[in-house]
Amino acid sequence: MNRLCFWLACFFGLLSVVFGAYSVLHSAPEQNAAQNKEPEAAARWGADLLKLARKSNKLIFFSLEGADEPEFSPAARKILESRYIYVKLSPQKYPADNAVLLDIYKNSGARGRFSVGILSPQGAPIFLASALSSDSRSPFYDAACLAGAVNLYGKNRSADFANLKNSAAFFRRADFPFMFISGNSAANLADLAVFFASKSWGENTALLTENARLAARLARSSHPIALGVAESAYESLLSEPADGLRSKLLVARSLSEFAILMLSPTAQQNFLARADEILALQSPDGLFYENSAAILRDNSLALSVLARAFLVSAEPKYEEALEKSAKEILSILKNKNIPPSILKKTSDKLPPSETQGIGCALLARAFLDCHLATSKPLFLSDALRMFEIFDAFFADKRTGDWYCNLPGSMFAPTYRMKNFSDTIYPCDNGEGAQLLADLSHLRGANSARLMNIAANFEFQAGFGAIQNASMKLALMSNPMFRKSAAALKNR
Repeated sequence: MNRLCFWLACFFGLLSVVFGAYSVLHSAPEQNAAQNKEPEAAARWGADLLKLARKSNKLIFFSLEGADEPEFSPAARKILESRYIYVKLSPQKYPADNAVLLDIYKNSGARGRFSVGILSPQGAPIFLASALSSDSRSPFYDAACLAGAVNLYGKNRSADFANLKNSAAFFRRADFPFMFISGNSAANLADLAVFFASKSWGENTALLTENARLAARLARSSHPIALGVAESAYESLLSEPADGLRSKLLVARSLSEFAILMLSPTAQQNFLARADEILALQSPDGLFYENSAAILRDNSLALSVLARAFLVSAEPKYEEALEKSAKEILSILKNKNIPPSILKKTSDKLPPSETQGIGCALLARAFLDCHLATSKPLFLSDALRMFEIFDAFFADKRTGDWYCNLPGSMFAPTYRMKNFSDTIYPCDNGEGAQLLADLSHLRGANSARLMNIAANFEFQAGFGAIQNASMKLALMSNPMFRKSAAALKNR
């Protein structure tokens, strides 16, 4: 059982439901008067929510948008109305805040995903769980959990729940092996061979695709198993279901490297077939929608795929599509300091949203890929400008690497999270480091900052861990440079 939830369940088990309900419902007169008020139904997720919570001295109960609506017992509903602000968290609109909570949830020992939680007025998680229960026999009985959290916060408000860092587990520091490619390639190839054979990435598509890109680049080494590992990676990509838009895009981008490096007779054909599937999804305005929303991360990946398809094939349809997509994205960003998580919506008015670092990094990468594919200087200018935005809003000036949440986001005052692992998307720091490496290459200079980031890289399971493929890619030459130079020579 999730250690965080288990500890809280034990604590709540010591409280009888009667005592919990009594302590909440029979408090000071001014608190009793608050019971007659309706819940803060108009509250919206964001930094203003914390101001409202502190002002009203209420805890925050939230549920994930898209998850099943919680059904509360009558006792729980009374507690919720009097002591809580109830709000929805949309992972689509606030991906960085969702990532922070998911990081804390996983570091507590839990598996899967949370769907409900309780925050202090300062924004620190008191409780995260996959669900609450209206069954009084359950350890997660809703009334006991809600009442217990109120009492727990009252006893510890000045200490444990004033700072989100008390709820988070941080990555340990380790020395970076500078001889990764030459000295450790055999061990890493062996790890990759086991990884592809085990098919253990589950729903974490980027864990597969970024390691497949790594295998493609390592295939150029002289190690005897390098080509075999690349073949295994290639077959894994082809057999990946890739049902949703994100998965289709990640698999296509990964296959592009096999096509660029010509590692298989069918690589170009299979990559362009995937690129055509994605091209067919492009809307008349140039964007790519899923569930009525054009998401920044997905549209950035789509732009990269179109650019790589043009680089590989030189077919005008891909150039036309990437120009159309880039033009629409740039028009949306024209009067914005930073791109939003949701670029556009078809179903209703565009909701407020906050981007995650990976969104900016992927967009800068997309513009750079467009430059390498078309040799147009304007795309390079767009890539440099977007990298500057990414750096300005997300960089840690002390270490040179990047946070995933904005400085003004909900959890930023107490926890600016750094992401170092590839999961459903590539990690922020890996994509940022690859950008830094490629832009340094274009300038004809080595990046001291990149080496500093690598030397101070913080991670959970060591630099060689399978989930750190994005960072390893930053230390290997990008095959698009050689292909781009050859394509330019032939035009």
